Amino acid sequence: MIKSPTKKIAIILGVIVLGIFALYYFIFIDIKNRNEHASVLLHDVNAEIAKQEYIVSLEHTIESLTPDLDRVNSSVIAKDGDVKFIEDLETMAKSNGLKITIDSLMLENNNPTLVGSGLTVLRVKAKTEGNWSGTYTFLSELESLPLKIKIDKFGFASLGGDVPADGKKPVKTNKVWQSILEIIVLKHK
Repeated sequence: MIKSPTKKIAIILGVIVLGIFALYYFIFIDIKNRNEHASVLLHDVNAEIAKQEYIVSLEHTIESLTPDLDRVNSSVIAKDGDVKFIEDLETMAKSNGLKITIDSLMLENNNPTLVGSGLTVLRVKAKTEGNWSGTYTFLSELESLPLKIKIDKFGFASLGGDVPADGKKPVKTNKVWQSILEIIVLKHK
């Protein structure tokens, strides 16, 4: 069939060249597929790294907010802390030489600004009687409590009469003062 060795060599070389081209084509396709796979893996790794960085950032944010959250939580009366609050109020008044009477306690659950917050309002109406400096000190201590307190109403009047300054003889300059106050305190439900 093939008569000359040159033609044989040319055919063999042609087949070899076609084989080499086919081999290069399959190697090119394999490299292309591997590059695409590597690109997808690189994208997934970058997405995972970004997710991890976001989580670390959130953890740092939460850690930095924890003292603020603790301070906010400590400025609200605990769910079962209203009795302790009233006892502390009475103790504070007595330590300032005042007689205190709690007229009413009310929980207000209808405050629209607190809906869904888990908080309610404790409204305390009280009266104190005693000397002027004790009343003033009591009011100052009340305002400086670490709780979120709003003094809604405050009335202050002299009842006349004398109060012993040191438990002995009445002194004419120390009159009995009465304060009527209404305070609002935030409380956990």
